[in-house]
Amino acid sequence: METQLALPHNEAHLWFVQWDEVTPLYIEICYNLLNDDERERAAHFVFEAHRNAFIIAHAFVRVTLSRYAAVAPSAWSFATNNYGRPRVCQPSFGDLDFNLAHSDGIAVCLVGRGIIGIDVEDVFRRAPLDVVNQYFSAIEVESLMQQPIEMRPRRFYEYWTLKESYIKARRLGLSLPLDRFAFDLDSKRGPRISFLPPIEDDAGRWQFTLLTPTTHHLVAAALRDALPDLRIVTREVAPSSFGTVKRT
Repeated sequence: METQLALPHNEAHLWFVQWDEVTPLYIEICYNLLNDDERERAAHFVFEAHRNAFIIAHAFVRVTLSRYAAVAPSAWSFATNNYGRPRVCQPSFGDLDFNLAHSDGIAVCLVGRGIIGIDVEDVFRRAPLDVVNQYFSAIEVESLMQQPIEMRPRRFYEYWTLKESYIKARRLGLSLPLDRFAFDLDSKRGPRISFLPPIEDDAGRWQFTLLTPTTHHLVAAALRDALPDLRIVTREVAPSSFGTVKRT
């Protein structure tokens, strides 16, 4: 049994798991950690790769939460709001929260206090630059188009992951218009957010961070009311380790 982790008040923990090919044994271990609802959702995937990604990502969340509490990974129960944002329903997760994202062979889970959000993208995928006028603010579009052509895909994914991390932290999904808030990526203090009507929010309460846990993946983390000296600690785990985390 692994030692239960404590989360210092000046830290948030970013866990990630990668997979290229996984053995049937690993999938079975992950599948056995899920509840009936998750198994039913997994069964709806047509393609095995998508189904396996769902199974691994949701088992990964359960294992991650059990690192902080004396709860078996299979014992966690979740509820979602009207926009699909999950939260721990029972047992209690104290004052901690989590957020999950996954993309192309990786899942990331952010554990922290307060209001948090996370997103991840594979920066080697073709960037859909044709949608920027639809989803980005005018300021962001101008900044992106001023980048050298070879740098535009990277800038696109920086904006995209940051925007996703914010709307996930707000727990309101795409009901928030993506073109009505903007990020400044040229600030020496890190990404800075600003808002346009009808969004009402206090930019000074938000802290955003861009991280590269692998050479292929970009992660954006959003935290509201975090301590000024907060740091994000990154930890990698393997799917093969999921069966070793046990709690009473």
